[in-house]
Amino acid sequence: MAATVEAYSTLAQAIDAGDFAQAVTICRTILANEPLDTDAYRVLVACLIREDKYAAALNSLASARQHGVTELQYEEAYCQYRTGDLADALRTLDAQGGLSATGPYDATAHQKLRAQIYYRQADYVAAMDIYKQLLQRAGSDGTERTDLLTNYIAAQVGYNLQVGQADPTAAASPDNDNRETYELAYNSACRRICAGQYAKAEALLQHALQICRQAGAVEQLPAAEVDREVAIIELQLGHVYQLQGKLVPAETIYTKFFTSPPAKGDTMVDSSTAAVVAQNLAAAGTHASIHQTAVTLRRKNLGLHDARLLKEQRRVLAFNSALLKFHLGRHSAVRRDCRKFQRLFPGYPGFALLQAATYFAQRNPQTGLAELRELTAAHPEVRAYGLAFTQAQLQMGRYRDALDTFQTHLQSLTAIDRYQAGPVAVLLWLYAKLGDPTGAAAIMKDANSHWTSSVTNPDDLPAAVLHQRGQYHLETGKLDAAVRDFQKLVQRDPTNDRHTAALVLALAETDVSAAQTYLPSLPTLPPVEDTAVDQLETTLAGLKLRRSLKRDATDVSTGEASIARKRAQRLKLRAKHRAKYATDSNAKVDPERWLPLHQRSNVKAGKGKRGVQGRRGKDGPQGSAIPGEESGLGGTGSANIGGAAPRPETPAEIPTPTPVSTKPSGKPKAKGKGRAKNPKLGGKW
Repeated sequence: MAATVEAYSTLAQAIDAGDFAQAVTICRTILANEPLDTDAYRVLVACLIREDKYAAALNSLASARQHGVTELQYEEAYCQYRTGDLADALRTLDAQGGLSATGPYDATAHQKLRAQIYYRQADYVAAMDIYKQLLQRAGSDGTERTDLLTNYIAAQVGYNLQVGQADPTAAASPDNDNRETYELAYNSACRRICAGQYAKAEALLQHALQICRQAGAVEQLPAAEVDREVAIIELQLGHVYQLQGKLVPAETIYTKFFTSPPAKGDTMVDSSTAAVVAQNLAAAGTHASIHQTAVTLRRKNLGLHDARLLKEQRRVLAFNSALLKFHLGRHSAVRRDCRKFQRLFPGYPGFALLQAATYFAQRNPQTGLAELRELTAAHPEVRAYGLAFTQAQLQMGRYRDALDTFQTHLQSLTAIDRYQAGPVAVLLWLYAKLGDPTGAAAIMKDANSHWTSSVTNPDDLPAAVLHQRGQYHLETGKLDAAVRDFQKLVQRDPTNDRHTAALVLALAETDVSAAQTYLPSLPTLPPVEDTAVDQLETTLAGLKLRRSLKRDATDVSTGEASIARKRAQRLKLRAKHRAKYATDSNAKVDPERWLPLHQRSNVKAGKGKRGVQGRRGKDGPQGSAIPGEESGLGGTGSANIGGAAPRPETPAEIPTPTPVSTKPSGKPKAKGKGRAKNPKLGGKW
């Protein structure tokens, strides 16, 4: 007994000194002598949790149950939560009553843990409901409310990422930007990112960095701990830079914590964070080739079941890995992975679309269309499937099928979504491609009726709607209506050159003087001398190549794959020769490069029937008199510039062809030993 008292005294000293590893050793010594000591089990489990040794804590809890200690459900649920066993953690919490290592049953602590489990399970609505109840019971001040608010905003951000859009009331005003602690500022910045407000998110992250460094200095925290907290904030700041298109500062931050080979900065972040950084670097396109990207991601590969990542993060990692294989040409592996990921992440359409895209990449569009048709029929509520099916038909030139598919897709949408400016523009474009102005007029009539009835004041229509309606009026010759629409747009935003140019085009047909008043608002065109002709030639060659590749989709669908490939190879060769003038300063530029080949001065006559005479026509060169022709300049049908040609006094004698005698075909001579004789040439078998 005296030894036990002395051991507890030493245990208290170790805990006061923060030496939890020594405390664990002392507890195990006590339990070796007193295996039924419940207090020793409680202290042992608490110390193991403080040491982040959750698997060892679960083993100690199993030993405690064998010796009759069954009141540590909360600690068991917490350890199961930290090891990723979320389902068992919820079942443990559902057990009734019991004590915890820190005292009697605490309903608030159990609710907090339950909310954290819901958060890890991506059940953000249930987590937010619990945090709302706890916030209502908490006071207006204090550390507890700050922690609850931090977790509530984190659940809110997770929900926004899950549904793909931000709650408009969540970040509507600056009052919702909490700046009390760096955790609150960081989570508020994440909420701004979901709302697409990157400038405000950047300011909040800069504020969080400042508070974090100040808190570390005031509380005299270890430098390593401060560096880890700062690293997370800086990496999120790099992500905001990347979203804003500021790739240079984003890459600077990423490479600070992600180097090859691993350097000092890699110790500031764990493996899960390093994997996310690698994905961001790959998305930024900083690597020289797709193979370098593959090597980088393979070095920082992370399992999709890592408990430290949210479900949305694991889904992004899975999609990026499949997309990388797609760009590497491993189409069979992409289809296999997509089928697996559809089971792991149901409800996300990206994997099914990527699987269908592999068939188009393999020049098998019919199978790809069949996949998209099945997806659209099975899931008409998923807008991505219908739009992808329509896009595939458009690229193959099947405008009638695309129109039918798109109209069927629009029927599943609400009237507000159906009559947005974008869908109406697609319908009008398709009817124009099909040469059906009646259908376009009917669509525009229905859309205009919906637009005018949805607002009390016609001047309050969205700018996109006004622009689409004005563009339709301009193309159909209703110039007065087009002028009214574009004048409203110019009054709203006089700096929009696109609207001003459309207004000038409409006024040029009705009121030239009024159109001239808007001309100074348009940007001036650069002088012809500043035009980079060589660069323009290279750009046009690339555009022709892309148009040809798009047109080849129709050729491939009809089985003319070889013709499509040959045409693409020809255009690539032309683009290569044209690009030579832009890269080689010593290359001699042909001044007649704009002319067709047969009109250039240095063209040489070919041999045989397809020489110069073959190009000039069957009846001879232009300008020569041919017997038997009445036209003045030969047999080309040209005008008689010199007047009527003099008729000969006597008709010209027409030469009579004489038959040419032919020899009977003899026995052909074989040109070599063992050559088979052709029966058509008169030989014998």
